[in-house]
Amino acid sequence: MAQGAVLLILFAFMMCLSCLSSSAVGSGVFYACSDGTMSPGEFDLKKCLNFGVSDVLSATGEITGLDASPEPGSVTTGELDSLIADRPEDADDANPDNAYLDFFGTGETVRISGAPTLTSVSSKAECARICFNTEVPMRTEGAECNGFVSDGFSKCMLYSSSDTVDGSTLPSSDRSYRLKTTRSGEQPISFSRQNFNTGLVEDSRDAGSRANGDFGTPWAMGSNTDVVCEKDGKKGFLSGFRAIKQASKVGFGYSCLMSDRVAGVKQSQATSSTNQGQRNSCGGKQSGTRHTGSDIGFLNQHEVNCLDSFIHSWGVRPSGGWKNGTMKVNFTCTSLETPDSTGCEDLETSGDFGPRPCKLSNLIDSQVQCPANKALTRFRINHPPGKISYRCCPKPTEGGSTTYSRYSTT
Repeated sequence: MAQGAVLLILFAFMMCLSCLSSSAVGSGVFYACSDGTMSPGEFDLKKCLNFGVSDVLSATGEITGLDASPEPGSVTTGELDSLIADRPEDADDANPDNAYLDFFGTGETVRISGAPTLTSVSSKAECARICFNTEVPMRTEGAECNGFVSDGFSKCMLYSSSDTVDGSTLPSSDRSYRLKTTRSGEQPISFSRQNFNTGLVEDSRDAGSRANGDFGTPWAMGSNTDVVCEKDGKKGFLSGFRAIKQASKVGFGYSCLMSDRVAGVKQSQATSSTNQGQRNSCGGKQSGTRHTGSDIGFLNQHEVNCLDSFIHSWGVRPSGGWKNGTMKVNFTCTSLETPDSTGCEDLETSGDFGPRPCKLSNLIDSQVQCPANKALTRFRINHPPGKISYRCCPKPTEGGSTTYSRYSTT
């Protein structure tokens, strides 16, 4: 019984070999089982049971004339080098957008300065492509995209600025990416936007003959309320400021674009000296004869103007007492100048504090703020009446595009 089963299995095996012999591979099997001949009389079952895959492939090659697969590394490159893209849009890749990520730095957790433009994407790489090519119009007309925030998937927030916000942190898995070089290939000047507060002075006093004479007006201002863009040895450009009030005290809150590339400032300048004001309802007596007092509105005679340079610091300097006193404004300008004065904007605050503001707190709703990528070069308080007029100019973006002042530095 057992012998019959063995014979049956051998018969089935021989039938399979007979079927295979009709193909190139089958012929190869027969060839390998017969010591390299195609004679049926030379077929040996033991040899056939011992052959390997290499034997079959070798036999098939001899019968069909097909070459075996080349050894790894034996393929010559020839013209394959021409497939290496000079620019990312030419890349021969499963996802060509991945090449655009090379233009941006590694993901950071810090926020990018300015208001973002939102767009829909399916990947971080697509967001990088849209930003590099500025395929979506930015909030600022004519601006290019210089950075983006992505969660790695569908979120894509485009920024015209590459400046970071000091001390900020992005939520959850979001990361910010900024261009490593400018589009002209230059090393960019990296800025960090930082917020500061000046010292505070009393804003008002209830009743009393001296009223507000030494509170919240130029008489009380000085080094305590100076606006200065400097910290830990770094200097910067003033990009915005506004009056702030904490309890009964007032001062300034302001923002600066800080960089170690802002190495020096020009010699300090000062406006012409004027009266602090003349009104018997603010810095003077609340009743009685008219006399000279102290009044924030009289800053309309003092323009801080750095021409094509940027404001580094400014502060009111009163002289004499609150009664019959004088004042001027000291300010310093940076050595770095705007690379494009044609891109400057003349703006005004949206708030209206009236033509006769008395105290610093009257300016709280009037915020001076430059758009992204620009900083202050000029301003004047209460000019036109009830507003602050100011000029914002493009900040330097790379060393090669920046001119330097003809004035000496300190």
